[in-house]
Amino acid sequence: MINSFMEHSMESSESENPNNTRDKPRSVLIYDATMGAVDCVDKTVKPYQSVRKSYKWYKKVFFNLLDVAIYNSFTLYTTTRRLAKKDYKSFLLKIIEQILDKYPKESPNRGQPPASSINKCQLPMPMKLLDENGKPKNSDCFYCKTTLGKRKATPYGCETCDKRLCIQGRDSCFKNHHKASVRRTRVVMGVNNDSNSASSQFLESE
Repeated sequence: MINSFMEHSMESSESENPNNTRDKPRSVLIYDATMGAVDCVDKTVKPYQSVRKSYKWYKKVFFNLLDVAIYNSFTLYTTTRRLAKKDYKSFLLKIIEQILDKYPKESPNRGQPPASSINKCQLPMPMKLLDENGKPKNSDCFYCKTTLGKRKATPYGCETCDKRLCIQGRDSCFKNHHKASVRRTRVVMGVNNDSNSASSQFLESE
């Protein structure tokens, strides 16, 4: 160590751990004994600082102030609770644990969206529509009229999307209409795997 105020000499530096007891330059020992609060803060905070590389200077200032605030809290904690032996690292980890407990991180939505966001008609259920006298009320099938270009009366409809649809046969209008509706919605949302949605599974089981 080069200095301009004293001659160079070595002195033994005692430590609680016998393995760390060694000779050090006297100038270093004097500095350790007389350094001010700013140096103490830097020595304690530096290994655990939250500053990250950034081109924004104000971000560096903010995170440095945050580190200083945490160190001040640590100093007050150790001063007011003299019986509590806690190093700065343990104190910092405790703060992080309490923040994560109070404000848990939300997991990102991966994979297909939930069934509630796919389509208004999630699990379409057919129902027979009745008139005021309790008799079946026939009306034109929506799928036959708009897609197939023909008219066919049916008393059945979907209670969710409120459309008249035929339900006869494996390849019914009810099934085809809702499969096409689910497919269009999933393409718009960027989801291609129809077989995983609740609506598709329901319709395939029909």
